[in-house]
Amino acid sequence: MKIVFPWPNSILLPNKAKRANRFVLARYTASARREGHYETRSQLGMHHGLTAPVSIQYEFTPPKRRGNAPDDDGMVGMMKAYRDGIAD
Repeated sequence: MKIVFPWPNSILLPNKAKRANRFVLARYTASARREGHYETRSQLGMHHGLTAPVSIQYEFTPPKRRGNAPDDDGMVGMMKAYRDGIAD
């Protein structure tokens, strides 16, 4: 199964999150978590949680308008809210 999420907001980068306003960070984190949850449910076509383990593999494709994408550690960190939504 493949789930495509939009490019995460840069405020979700772990190094930027340390300096961000906590209320702004909370809004973007909650939004990404909700999106992860609803996209996973819509792809699985289910209304109840899974009980089997799930393996996650990332493929990052930055938008063309961006200069340099964050490194791989930063990208995985940006996906934490989406991953939490998938687990929900």
